[in-house]
Amino acid sequence: MDNYTTRIAKYIPAEVISFYLAADKSIQALQTSNGESVFVSASKAHPAMISGIVFLACLIGLPFYYRAAADRGQPIGVNVCLALAAFVLWSYATDGTMWNAVGWNVFDPSIASLSILIYTFFIGFVVPGK
Repeated sequence: MDNYTTRIAKYIPAEVISFYLAADKSIQALQTSNGESVFVSASKAHPAMISGIVFLACLIGLPFYYRAAADRGQPIGVNVCLALAAFVLWSYATDGTMWNAVGWNVFDPSIASLSILIYTFFIGFVVPGK
């Protein structure tokens, strides 16, 4: 059985969060680019949509990532559910493009930091069943 800190590390999908952050920051950088490519045009015209597509790709891909990383026969349901929630919180806490686009302006640094701290503290107490 994993200990508290090991469970936290398993429940936070660092690789998926890293992918999302790199893609989202690339979308932000393309908005100020002088290039003429279709990616530059799309990111300038629809940054929330492009960021939303990346966000959804990460959400959909996350369970597949956990399945591929799990040992044979290891249950992953609890891990995937907690990781999905962690990914949503982390995408918000890192001020992802889609959270402030299209007039939503829902990002609040206080809420973001507190939600990450509280969630991370409590998920370590969740012990998945067999």
